Amino acid sequence: MISQKYLDRYKEIYRKKHGKDLSDQEALEQATKLITLVKVIYRPLQKSKETVRGVDRAYDILFDEIQRQQNHACEDQASHR
Repeated sequence: MISQKYLDRYKEIYRKKHGKDLSDQEALEQATKLITLVKVIYRPLQKSKETVRGVDRAYDILFDEIQRQQNHACEDQASHR
């Protein structure tokens, strides 16, 4: 579990970079995905099926997050028209 201190810090960084406030739930989901991705990438790589599945999962998480952010950006642009 991510402490409230670090969750608040993540929200602050996100707000500065994207100009949007996140709810605690949104921040928790994104931060958890980020931590998972970092753990997979920085874990010593071993040529095993488990590692390949982990890397595949990390790419899936990253792709999903990019898609979600692009969808939000499109929705934001549409709402400003």
